Amino acid sequence: MASATEDEPKSNAADDPVSDYSIGKRRILFFLLAYDVSLAVICNFMPKDDRVLDYVIGLPVLIPVLIWCHLDAKERNHKIGIIMKLSLVFLFVLAFPIYIFQTQGPSGFKSLTFATFFASGTVVLLLVRFF
Repeated sequence: MASATEDEPKSNAADDPVSDYSIGKRRILFFLLAYDVSLAVICNFMPKDDRVLDYVIGLPVLIPVLIWCHLDAKERNHKIGIIMKLSLVFLFVLAFPIYIFQTQGPSGFKSLTFATFFASGTVVLLLVRFF
């Protein structure tokens, strides 16, 4: 005889890898949001014309975004090729929309719209530096 526990479906969210990937992606977005807010405050105390300092401060944004792409690819069982990885690093503005449409198809418009609003918020926060 089968016991009652064997017949019940297991729905433990902690064992679900898709849930783990979603949580990881959400944490990265919260980190980026906190980084952008703190960067907007810190930039007010930095010299205005220091281009090298702007790149050094902006570089940490790329690393979490690449980690987000890696987690998203794992969640969707998609392998990111070496050319796409290099494109995401060096040509991010062009490669990111291509990556989104490769992994999500036409439904990627929703993610791309969200990413555009997120990036626009970042730009607005950085423009606060000039006012």
